Order: sequence, then structure tokens, then C-alpha cells
Amino acid sequence: MNYELKMVCMGFALVASALEYNNAENLAFRPNWNISASAGTTIYVAEGNEFWNPNKLCTLSFKENGGFIARMGAGYNYTPVIGINGLLSYAVLKWPDRRFKNPDGSFKEVVFNAGNATIDLSINISNWWAGYNAKRWVNFIAFAGGGVAYRPKGDFPTKLFSGIVRGGGQANLRLSPKLDISCALQGNLVSDQFNGFVVNTPFELQAGLTLGFVYHFQK
Repeated sequence: MNYELKMVCMGFALVASALEYNNAENLAFRPNWNISASAGTTIYVAEGNEFWNPNKLCTLSFKENGGFIARMGAGYNYTPVIGINGLLSYAVLKWPDRRFKNPDGSFKEVVFNAGNATIDLSINISNWWAGYNAKRWVNFIAFAGGGVAYRPKGDFPTKLFSGIVRGGGQANLRLSPKLDISCALQGNLVSDQFNGFVVNTPFELQAGLTLGFVYHFQK
């Protein structure tokens, strides 16, 4: 009887050990691909309303400078800390042209479309500082990169391609092991010619705030 009881206890111990090992394996980091989609608002800062210029002619405002942005992306997480992400973005940009005034004294509103193709290096700040945790409910991520911006001809004399230097931060809220809600703040520096008006400032700023989803392809 004692022998049978010992065998039963040993069996339970082996099962418990196997379950603990499998659970640890399930929570271990594995390199993985992800896809994302997001949309939000953008602010276009150019000649006349650069907030860093003490001689700006008009105040930066969402009404006159605010637009729309939509993004789709794909990325790969090499380690718990380091990843790479590619993004395609479409934006509707607005800017008050200080060269032309309306009858009420306001500046003429210029509205145009633009597209961006970028690639970023991302750093998971949460995993870097606190270690990888598969059950962490929010992760904070910093990113920086570059790419190409495209502005069609529209009301401008010609179409334009411009290089981009960009950076920002993102918070991913975990809904499940595979799905996150993402909130990202980004800034893109493009050529001073992007709005067809060139003065002393060597760049123009496209800043954006987006909300969306990230899906992780992992077991």
C-alpha cells in the first residue's frame, strides 16, 4: 500500500513539474513578427508658425494646422528590447500661408495630401529597464528612423520627394498575448520645400498622434 501511494505521489510530482516547465516555456520571449494599423491627427508646422521662432507671424493651432493621418505597418521583434518597424502613412496636411490674406485678415489655408514610407528602430523601454514580462499590461516604446515623404503636384508647380528624419514614443496596452492597443506620438522632419515656400528654417515638422492596434504573430 505504501509502495502504491509513493508511486501515485511521484506521478503527481512529475505532472506538476511538467506543467510548470510548459508554463515557463509559454511565457518565454520568442522573436516575432507583428502588423499594425492606426489613425489619428497631425499638426503641420511650417513658415510663419514655428513655435521655436520668436518672430512667428501666426499662432500654431489645430484649427489652422490640424489634419488627418492613417498608418499601416509591419515589424519584427528581434529581442525583448530591440525591434524594427516599417510604416506606410497617408496624411491630409493643413497650413496657413502667410503670403496671402483673406478679407477677414486671416491667412489663406493650404490643404494638401502626402504619403510617407519609413523604417524605425524601436527600443522597448519597459523590457530594458524592468526585464521581459509576458504578462505586463503596458509597454512603453521609443523609436527613431527615417524614410521618404511624397507630396503630389496638386496645387503646387511640381510633385516633390523629401527625405524624413523621425522619432517618437508609443505605449502598447495588452489586450491578449497577441493583440495590443497602441497610442503613438511621432514627429517627422521633412524638407523646407514640402509646402512650396522656402525661408530660413531648413525643415518643416509633421507631428502626429495616433491610436490603433498591433497584432503579434507568436505561439
